[in-house]
Amino acid sequence: MAPPDSEADARIECLPGSATPSNGSSICALCVPGKHQPARGQVGCLDCIAGSFCVEGSVLSAPCSGGTHSNATNLTSADEC
Repeated sequence: MAPPDSEADARIECLPGSATPSNGSSICALCVPGKHQPARGQVGCLDCIAGSFCVEGSVLSAPCSGGTHSNATNLTSADEC
């Protein structure tokens, strides 16, 4: 029987809205404002798309309110729309 893989045992699966900074990391961090992560167990967060904003820990991009829009990515609040 092989010994346990201590590196694999240290890995954790981050929840949506958070990610690890690198493969094999045992640390999860919330996505910073302007980023989101819809999936579990990912490395890094995704850019918030144009026409939407992402607050800290976003799982999905939130669309700008009706009558507002921005072509910029990585918006951090509805006020930036």
